Amino acid sequence: MDKLEEDRQRRLGIDRQRELYQENKDRIKELYFGEYVAVHDGEVFDHDTDYWNLQTRIFAGVRNKTAPIPIILEHVTEEEQRYTSWGF
Repeated sequence: MDKLEEDRQRRLGIDRQRELYQENKDRIKELYFGEYVAVHDGEVFDHDTDYWNLQTRIFAGVRNKTAPIPIILEHVTEEEQRYTSWGF
């Protein structure tokens, strides 16, 4: 797979993660309002009140993976806000 195809696949994976986040946002908001959440496949697998602590843990946990993993980091608020999207 060439670099352009890898980028396209990563973008598709991240877009899908955003869709799943939106589908589950009400439930996520009830549990994690005001926090930053790491989401994969519509499920929160880590959360923190400090963005940088969360980012550091997520990066440390996936940096040795051979294939990119589409993960989004969101700040759970009332507003529609995209904080960060990654394909680790």
